[in-house]
Amino acid sequence: MDVTFVEITPDHFKDVQAIFNHNLAYAQLENRQLPLTRQAFTKEFLNPETVSLLCRSDVGPFAIIDYLPEHPRDGSTWIGLFLIDGRYHHQGVGTILYHTFHERYLKYKDVIRLAVLPKNQIGQSFWRKLGYIFEQKSISNTNQSVEVFVKFQDLSRNYDKIK
Repeated sequence: MDVTFVEITPDHFKDVQAIFNHNLAYAQLENRQLPLTRQAFTKEFLNPETVSLLCRSDVGPFAIIDYLPEHPRDGSTWIGLFLIDGRYHHQGVGTILYHTFHERYLKYKDVIRLAVLPKNQIGQSFWRKLGYIFEQKSISNTNQSVEVFVKFQDLSRNYDKIK
């Protein structure tokens, strides 16, 4: 699968909307209001704090990745959203996408974190298969309970610091 990453612009509103529309169960877990408003789209995907990518292949736009290259408090990279069009779930697309994204954007990042909603068992399983481990419970920037997962690029790092 050839994947192209394009930074999200205002012109991608309909593509982002379509990917969310094919993930209604996730949107419900997240308490996300659909359809997205232009204001919500702008706030989430056109802000200067994160990098928002639309992922394309020969099928067209099929995923969204939103990440923070360096968290201001802990210095680590955070994946804020990794959302694949529901029509491509359970086909290995997510794993291929992650490895491609990792190679292009995360390869030299020491520590990568992400938060998963506690009821998102599919998401937790996916991230564990990719080598992420549970670090702690926390509250997201949208005031939701989340479980933080972490991955150290250097496998010799101190895993004993994680409780």
